[in-house]
Amino acid sequence: MEAIYRDVLEREPYHPQDLHLSGVVALQMGRPNDAASLMERALTVNPDDAEARNNLGQANESLGRTGDAISAYREAIPWRPRSPLR
Repeated sequence: MEAIYRDVLEREPYHPQDLHLSGVVALQMGRPNDAASLMERALTVNPDDAEARNNLGQANESLGRTGDAISAYREAIPWRPRSPLR
């Protein structure tokens, strides 16, 4: 899966969904630094992506960046219409 996302990003380096999903794969493979970087790039292109913000929170949490994780989680809330915290 990761190779497919890489191929797409070589052709379209700012494709927000592929940046986000590449970050998800990196997080699942134990590479939270890469994941955070990819999520941040995805959010520069599509700042309204609640899932990317939430996953950025997870990557930051994995890196021990608690404050950054909390910020990312909080920033995701307004974009999640069914969130009980909204």
